[in-house]
Amino acid sequence: MRHLGAVKRLLVVAVALGFAACGEDTSPVAPGQDIISSASTVTINGVELLRAPEGGLALAGKRCGTYDRRNITNNGGTLSVCDAELEIHHHSFPQTERLWMQTGDTRDDGLWSYEFGPSGTQFENTPATLTVFVTAGELQSMGFDPDQLSIAYVTSPDHEDWQVIGVDYDWDSQSISAPVWHFSRYALCIE
Repeated sequence: MRHLGAVKRLLVVAVALGFAACGEDTSPVAPGQDIISSASTVTINGVELLRAPEGGLALAGKRCGTYDRRNITNNGGTLSVCDAELEIHHHSFPQTERLWMQTGDTRDDGLWSYEFGPSGTQFENTPATLTVFVTAGELQSMGFDPDQLSIAYVTSPDHEDWQVIGVDYDWDSQSISAPVWHFSRYALCIE
């Protein structure tokens, strides 16, 4: 009988833990999205996007700015936030523009992403270059081979569809770079 009592207690604990584990799913889900979540990634309609590191983005262990805005002339310029920069090349557009770049959890969904504005800005002759500095050690601690790292951009207003840009990790600079032909939301992903 004592054995039966111990089994009942274990069942009660197991059921209680099961109910505690069941809760509201807080992953970013929109109607029609195919979402698969893990601690380090979110897969949306087949694209495996990285989540920002816990505690937010930092550079060399220090907190850093998550927003940059400046006037960029047709001579080019650079926007920089935390662990990334957007280089706008000489004669990318005809007049001075007030451009901005934002990083971090910009849409409250935890993705390791970057957004640019004003919306609709396009580069006709030469794309801007987005470079994200992320060490091989940081990627490996998240369980990823740096050679799997890539960048994707959102292709739909509801953020349900993403297009992967085929780029390579640069082991020397510990970074990844991608061309930016138009302003949208860009995020680190795994290929």
